[in-house]
Amino acid sequence: MDINPQKMNTKIITGRMSLPKSIDYKIKDLIKMILITDPEQRAELSDIKAHAYFKGTDWDQIKTRTCPPPYVPVNRTSDYLESSKFIAFEEIFKEEN
Repeated sequence: MDINPQKMNTKIITGRMSLPKSIDYKIKDLIKMILITDPEQRAELSDIKAHAYFKGTDWDQIKTRTCPPPYVPVNRTSDYLESSKFIAFEEIFKEEN
């Protein structure tokens, strides 16, 4: 994988891009489908939605925004962000007498 943006763009445009071996084959296949440079051969939305990576995806729920999120993080910072733990804004800028 190249960090140089110019080289990375060249690899994408020429189709000589390589993906890390650690990436799941379904994702690799999907990325390759989307990055085909010829618009006539490139995957259409229906092809992308039918791809194995999206198996089990309820597109109607996504459209209506009623699907449950795939991951809900645990809020462990609520105690740290409680306002009583911070210095009041006014206290920071009050002038010394």
